[in-house]
Amino acid sequence: MDQTSQTIEATWGIVLKLWWWVMWRSVLVGFVGGFIVGFVGGFILGFIGLDSDLARLIIGLLSFIFGFVIYLFFFRKIFGKKFKDFTVVLLKTN
Repeated sequence: MDQTSQTIEATWGIVLKLWWWVMWRSVLVGFVGGFIVGFVGGFILGFIGLDSDLARLIIGLLSFIFGFVIYLFFFRKIFGKKFKDFTVVLLKTN
C-alpha cells in the first residue's frame, strides 16, 4: 500500500455496496450450480434406488455446502477489488 492511502469509515452505504457485490454473484452462481447439483445428484441417487427422503436430505446438504463455498469464493474475491471510491484491503497490525 502506498503512502497516499488512507482509511475510511465503513458507512452503511459502503457496507451495502460490498454486501450487494458479494450477494448477487453468490445467489446467481449458487442458484445455477444448486440446480445442476440437485438435478445430477437427484438423477444419480434416484437411479441407484435410494430412498427419496434420504436422497432429498443428501441433495439438500450438498446444495447447502455448494452455496456456502460459492459465497466464500466471492467473499474472498472482494479483497483487492477496486471500487469507485475505495479498495478493500487488509492491514497488518503490530
